[in-house]
Amino acid sequence: MRSTLIIIPTYNEKDNAKEIIAAVLKFVSAAHILIVDDSSPDGTGDIVKKLIPKYPRRLYLMTRLKKEGLGKAYVAGFRWALQRKYQFIVSMDADFSHDPKYLPKMLKIASAEGADIVIGSRYVAGGGVTGWDWRRTLNSRGANFVTRLMLGLKPKDATAGFKVYSGRFLTKLALDRLVASGYAFQVELIYLAKEKGAKVIETPIIFTDRRAGQSKISGELRKSLKIIWHLFLRRRVVSQAIKFMGIGLLNTFVDGGILYSLVTFADMDKIIARIISSTIALVSSYILNRIWTFKSKSHAVVGQFVSFAVINGLGLVWNNLLYGLMVNKAHIYYLLAMLIATAIVFVWNFGLSKTLAFKDKQ
Repeated sequence: MRSTLIIIPTYNEKDNAKEIIAAVLKFVSAAHILIVDDSSPDGTGDIVKKLIPKYPRRLYLMTRLKKEGLGKAYVAGFRWALQRKYQFIVSMDADFSHDPKYLPKMLKIASAEGADIVIGSRYVAGGGVTGWDWRRTLNSRGANFVTRLMLGLKPKDATAGFKVYSGRFLTKLALDRLVASGYAFQVELIYLAKEKGAKVIETPIIFTDRRAGQSKISGELRKSLKIIWHLFLRRRVVSQAIKFMGIGLLNTFVDGGILYSLVTFADMDKIIARIISSTIALVSSYILNRIWTFKSKSHAVVGQFVSFAVINGLGLVWNNLLYGLMVNKAHIYYLLAMLIATAIVFVWNFGLSKTLAFKDKQ
């Protein structure tokens, strides 16, 4: 098994290519380097090709036909690495913003701690950034905060691009199904690591703005936001909340439809009809949430249903109580009060249904 492959994607990096290769091999002499070049018009690929005889069986070049984004370049590199069974695969930039001097420490952590991912982090104690103005620092910090909040990620530098991956972790990924092609690729892999229970460790680095060449980040923000939103909707708790809400709306119509039918066509007493319609709607809600929302496998169906009914019954009490307080005491417009009370009780119903009624491990 080969030990370490360092993947460096390039596009118009002629001013950095030669120096970054020499610097990397200075600090990790036993490692191999794979340059993934997107047919750079400035001749980056030609420069690397000429260097291959200088570093036999240590420097490799993959030339792709067109520029498809950072994520696609890394996926191609990952496939190349996995085919050759590398133990550790490093992602880093060609512009010296990721200082090769950190590689020995990061690889040592990956090996000694059995980590699936080691992040060279700007935002843990000892880390930092040089060469940025306050606007770019604020943008980066803000992007990290929003990303971590929306996706429930623990690493403080979720958008970092300087990482060591274990081959063991990458083999678990369906690389063809990765969504991001640009810089959001870094976030997507951290999100997948969270989903798979991977071990992620952060170690501090000082990130330095590129020495030479032109930044490629322009135009990536909008694409990244789309990817993060897509991943947000994929979060288990978010998809469950959306399903829970949809079932709630559906059963509101079920309740109303049955009530109307019993009163209008069966000439039933309105109170008795309401008890029947609400009971049917509650049972329907329980069944759909058990099967679809939470995919529960628990055999304690009766106890589960009772818990679900009590939670939703108390939710109805809370709804009316909050509505009354807002209308009568706070003098809030009644329709707005209804929306606020419903939103609060939705959190109550969903949260307790997830953690109590349907708490069996899925």
